[in-house]
Amino acid sequence: MRSSHSLFAVDMVCDPTLARLGTVRSEYICHRKSGLYFRSSPTSLVVGVLGGRRAKMASSESRIEVRHLRALVTLVEQGSFTRASNMLSVSQPALSRTVAQLERLVDARLVDRSGPQVTVTEAGARLLPYAHRVLTTVQEAEDAVRERRTVLRVGFTWTAAGEYTSEIVREFEEMCPGAHVELVRTMTPLAGLDEGDTHLAFLRSEPSDERVASVLLLTEPRVAALPVGHPLTDRESLSLRDLAAEPLVVGAIGTTTTDLWGHASNNRTITTARNIDEWLEAIAVGRGVGVTPLSTTTFHLHPHVRFRALTDAPPVPLELVWLPGAHHPFREAFISIAVGITRRARASSAAGSAPPASPSRSPADARHPGATGLATRRSRHHNHSHSA
Repeated sequence: MRSSHSLFAVDMVCDPTLARLGTVRSEYICHRKSGLYFRSSPTSLVVGVLGGRRAKMASSESRIEVRHLRALVTLVEQGSFTRASNMLSVSQPALSRTVAQLERLVDARLVDRSGPQVTVTEAGARLLPYAHRVLTTVQEAEDAVRERRTVLRVGFTWTAAGEYTSEIVREFEEMCPGAHVELVRTMTPLAGLDEGDTHLAFLRSEPSDERVASVLLLTEPRVAALPVGHPLTDRESLSLRDLAAEPLVVGAIGTTTTDLWGHASNNRTITTARNIDEWLEAIAVGRGVGVTPLSTTTFHLHPHVRFRALTDAPPVPLELVWLPGAHHPFREAFISIAVGITRRARASSAAGSAPPASPSRSPADARHPGATGLATRRSRHHNHSHSA
């Protein structure tokens, strides 16, 4: 990253993006809460320690560089030195030395090398979110300096905005020249927001985290998912009671829990799948039945899984979620376009046949008082039925 002689303030806990404070004869990125500062150089971003009220350069022996953090993140993601070194285009000994240097600098063992696969230690897990945010900040700074397209990363865990995803992205990129949407599928509760990997997220449950703001775009009916040959596939529609005695397959991060059945499911056999593919396969081989948003039937078909309407299951909310403190220049535009498209779709559905489901609250109600000029009533409704 070449020097840009600009001063930035970074709150890596709440704001993984860069906030320009003005151009001065300096090269510092300061993280005010942790007391860390980051100095850009032609080859790296050097991490030092903030002493007193002024940033003082640490000695060369105590500098954490971007290459250290990138090595750690890649190694943990790949799970082996062989794959990580190939990913980074460095030799395995060089990668091992870089990780060892970082461990000496922080005085902690960050990865466990003893098993067949490299795993992160407790100390490494604490460092990883900060490493991700530094790498994201560096990439965004490089993009800004080189006048690349501004990337807006939108996370999701199941089917994003379903059938409206492509329309939202196309209209946004047409309305905002220079902006580019990157859809990021994750398996974390806030779809990458917490880790600084995404700027916005589509979630199919109302977030309970008080740090986030959200707007309800629409609600979606639930359907039952059954293995081929199951006796209930002979029926056109089902009720939750019909499924109450069946083993249940749920997603680790999804919209369905045994709360849908209340106390009747206390002794139920539960199979938990880590992602949509595992969920479908578990149902296909007969581990149990599932309940999922209707959009799954469009985007995730399986030859050995059948879907049936559920007549009494509460609908699933589709929320667009963000962290208010994490600024992005195109965030408000994306939210406005997503709300507009889903609102038009609901109006069109209401003008034709019966709408798929009635919202439990107005779908444009924002849950944060500063949200994009939309309705600002804070929701009092909470959907506790946590896509499959």
